[in-house]
Amino acid sequence: QGTEVDRLSSFVQNDGPSINEYAFAVHHIDDRVLASENPPSQLDAFRQLVAFLHKQAGHGTTVLVAHNGHAYDFKYLHHSLRRLGLALPDGATHFVDTLRLARAVDWGTRPDNFRLGTLYRLATGRELRGAHDALADTRGLATVLFRLPELHNARQSQVHEWTQFERCEDIRQRAK
Repeated sequence: QGTEVDRLSSFVQNDGPSINEYAFAVHHIDDRVLASENPPSQLDAFRQLVAFLHKQAGHGTTVLVAHNGHAYDFKYLHHSLRRLGLALPDGATHFVDTLRLARAVDWGTRPDNFRLGTLYRLATGRELRGAHDALADTRGLATVLFRLPELHNARQSQVHEWTQFERCEDIRQRAK
C-alpha cells in the first residue's frame, strides 16, 4: 500500500485561453514553457491517461484521488473526457477527494487548515517540496493518504463511484 509502481506525467497542449498571471505564479508554467516541452494534444494526452488507467485497473480497482478534486480536478476530468469522446476504463470507477475526507474525519487535534502542504507536514514533519507541481503534489498526496491515520482509516467512507460524480455534475451543468 502506498508504493508508486508506475506513473504518467506529461504537459498537455493548452487549447484554451493563454495562461494567466495567477496560474503562472502558482505553477510556473506559461505558454512559452509549454511550447518548449512539445506536449501532446489534449486528445492524445487523454488517450494516454485512459490507457494508463486501463493498465492500472488490471491490478484491481483503481481509485482516482485528488485534493479538492470536487472543485477542480474531477470536473476537469469529467468534462474533458466527455468533450473528447472518451471514458474512464472499467476498473477505474471510484474516486476520493482528500480535502473532503480531511474535513470529515474526527481529528484528535484539528489542523489549522486542510491544505495539502499542512497535511503533508502533519504526516512527515517536513515541508512539501515542489508544491503545485503535479507530480510532487501527487506523491505528497499519496504520502498524506497512507501516513495520516485519520485519513487512512476513514478513506473507505469517502470513496465514491465515478458514475455518481458524473450524474451529479451533469445535473449541475443542466441547472446552469
